[in-house]
Amino acid sequence: MSNERCAFPGITHRQYPQGSEDISVDSRSEARQKLQLNKYYQKIIETIKDADKILVMGPGKTKQELKIHIEKRKTTASKISDLQPCDKTTDNQISSRVRTFFKTS
Repeated sequence: MSNERCAFPGITHRQYPQGSEDISVDSRSEARQKLQLNKYYQKIIETIKDADKILVMGPGKTKQELKIHIEKRKTTASKISDLQPCDKTTDNQISSRVRTFFKTS
């Protein structure tokens, strides 16, 4: 058995980092993205903190994540009225859904 390293033609060491280097770059990127999302959610919560009712609309798991952040704060936790899916929706459609929701609730 040989102790030689496997080399790939045309790929230098810098272009082909070792596994641990990949993990640290990925984890830093994920941590940065999570921090940015948390700041974004906090800005939203700060904006809606005085609302009587909160309707959360959004794509996929985003609305669930925002709901979790809203529920962490005592001042906004009980104000969530509904979560509604909203993937590819125009501004007019969103306005219509909001008007309909708040008329009936």
